Amino acid sequence: MKRSTKWGLRTAIFVLVFFPILFSIISYTTDNWNFLWYSLIPTFFSGSIGLFAAINQAKKDRLMSED
Repeated sequence: MKRSTKWGLRTAIFVLVFFPILFSIISYTTDNWNFLWYSLIPTFFSGSIGLFAAINQAKKDRLMSED
């Protein structure tokens, strides 16, 4: 897997895991849970799109290296 693909995969996983945790902490400290609810859908979309793109690129890299 190329270095840029690894970075893309790590970034997508970071967005999917740590952004909801960050907004949970913000929501808990401010006692306003709208921060968490409004961040879930955009976080899921951006993280999943990045994850799918990184996985597809890794598959293409693997196929190119086998030829």
